[in-house]
Amino acid sequence: MSETRGGSFRPHVMIVNKGEDVVSKILAFCEKNVRKAAVSVVSATGAVSSVLIRNTNQTLRREGWFEVVSLSGSSYNFVADDSDNSLCKKGMFTILLSEPDGRIFGGILEGSMIAATPIQVQVNLIYVYINNHFIHTFLYKYQSIYV
Repeated sequence: MSETRGGSFRPHVMIVNKGEDVVSKILAFCEKNVRKAAVSVVSATGAVSSVLIRNTNQTLRREGWFEVVSLSGSSYNFVADDSDNSLCKKGMFTILLSEPDGRIFGGILEGSMIAATPIQVQVNLIYVYINNHFIHTFLYKYQSIYV
């Protein structure tokens, strides 16, 4: 684990097997590992057979064989209410995929993404040492940019 000012950084590589839902696997990793950390998805390699994405004004379910060009985003938890220690979750993942003829499409992941081949996902855990007051202030100020 690398130490940085105000936090720590820990890289992980996750393998998603053929037929598994990539999004569910990433979210399960977040649930398991994120109590006081953020998860950053840096990249992924492999192919998917089905994906639900949102771009511009529509949500699309695409079926076929699509190579992952780029997968990135983040998810984090924070304590919403100190009295009951409940967690709020925020995050968003974006993807670019290539069709067999080379055309590229992408958008924001809205739901499942089924692996057509084993997919390797690089995930980073970022432990940030800040207090809840700072998080609440930051979220209030910038709440419109979070999903």
